[in-house]
Amino acid sequence: MKNTAKALTAAVLTAVLACSAAGCSTTSTSWSFKTKDATITNGEWIFATYSKYNEALGEIQEQNTADAESSESSTPEVNVNTAEIDGKKAIDWIYDEAKKFCVRQLLLEKLVKENGVEIDEDELASTQNIYISYYYSGGKDFYEKLGVGEQSFADYVARPDYLSDKLFLNLYSEGGAFAVSDEELFKYFTDNYTDYFYISCPLTTMDDETEATVAISDEKKETIETNLNKYRVMLNNENATRSDVTAAYQEDFGTETDPTVHATTILEDSTLSEELKVAVGELEEGKAVVKEIGDNLYLIYRGVIADQTENIKPQNDIDPTDSDALARESLLHKMRDEEYKTYLEEQEAKLTYDENAACLSKYSVQRTIDIIKADSSN
Repeated sequence: MKNTAKALTAAVLTAVLACSAAGCSTTSTSWSFKTKDATITNGEWIFATYSKYNEALGEIQEQNTADAESSESSTPEVNVNTAEIDGKKAIDWIYDEAKKFCVRQLLLEKLVKENGVEIDEDELASTQNIYISYYYSGGKDFYEKLGVGEQSFADYVARPDYLSDKLFLNLYSEGGAFAVSDEELFKYFTDNYTDYFYISCPLTTMDDETEATVAISDEKKETIETNLNKYRVMLNNENATRSDVTAAYQEDFGTETDPTVHATTILEDSTLSEELKVAVGELEEGKAVVKEIGDNLYLIYRGVIADQTENIKPQNDIDPTDSDALARESLLHKMRDEEYKTYLEEQEAKLTYDENAACLSKYSVQRTIDIIKADSSN
């Protein structure tokens, strides 16, 4: 009898352990994924499937449009139950992406705790409250049909980005595990950034009678050229500043408007036209040029990038009126975002977590799709 009892106990223990490993250790459907540090609620999981469903629609629509253009046929209707994304069924893609989001959130919670990242709960709550107002104004009835409460909604849309940014700054700021020194940051900045400003003067105008676009008079063009070349000489030969040029322009053209467009950025990432990017890139630092591009005459000046390092400051130290200031945090992101992404992926591969099969089955992707379709037909 004792042997039978021992055998039964061992069998039960084995079954319990197997069930736990498979993620079926609970019949509760209130949570979807969890670790010892955090729990992803069913509402967050549901909203993840809804969010990724919308992403899938965009992917399929883009794919269908491209296929229609290449075959010169009409764009087919978007259907996530039949379409494929990245070689897998769209409905499976939605599930995988929703799960990735939830697992990434668990990882962030774990790393924030392990690295002693300080979280200002009041600051986070303030951000979440903004999104909670969207919850009530943008579709509360629909979200409730899905099974998404206001806190799950707010946690999904606000908490991950907040934690990720705090973790990033903890890792890469002074004292962090991957701290970037000022010397490293300044070198990255001077190697990759370009400082410039320009003034653009149109060489066309609208005809009052015909409302057609016509060239300005030769006299007006000559005046513009003369003044822009004057500013060019001021910058190249007289050590004039942008403020000096602005003041001279305002006096010459009788305006109080600042005509300059200034930026310190990675030139390739800027929104400048390709012609303007080339013109800036070809300039020697500390020099200006007058150049006609398209229907405009430009004064273009390229600053000395090393002079701009003094404008790099922590975000909290920047005066809102200081248009030349550069946030150190933004530069860190430019410098280390790809490395940080790889770091998270590596840590995610090591993460162990519990997966609640009961919750994922009850609140399936298909359930989300069915609710969306039913709501859109009403």
